[in-house]
Amino acid sequence: MDKNAPTYNQSIEFAAELFTKALHEALRKIHKKMNFEINHEEYIILETILLNPGIIQIDIAKKIIMKRSYVCKFLSSMEERGLIKRKNAIRGERQVIIQNFITKKGEKAYKKVRDHFIETFEGADYENEREILKTTTNTLFDMAARIKKEFDLKF
Repeated sequence: MDKNAPTYNQSIEFAAELFTKALHEALRKIHKKMNFEINHEEYIILETILLNPGIIQIDIAKKIIMKRSYVCKFLSSMEERGLIKRKNAIRGERQVIIQNFITKKGEKAYKKVRDHFIETFEGADYENEREILKTTTNTLFDMAARIKKEFDLKF
């Protein structure tokens, strides 16, 4: 074994996973501390529905890279709480799909969280970090697109 070769916990894969986990956990704590009506995953789902009215469950799952069954549990809970409404639609002759729409209550909950994060991060002195994060984010998106294309990945 080459002693100069990076180990897994020194790899970009590990760094990306660690960053993602740290960010998600921090966001979950902020949601809990602020006692928002919705959690972080629900916020992401509400935003996806807000930007894509009538979107179906499988397309939500694809857009946010979450298992379809996991999205289903969130959608059911969100519907029960009046954050979204769901409507049956027909695709083809027999296939029934369920479209998802955000309600006024859901939009209000979404905006409360969004506004809090905008106020928190826009008000802080993160100018240098913002540029670095923007560049890093764009680089990661580009790399992900190339990897998806090279390996013919379908997510």
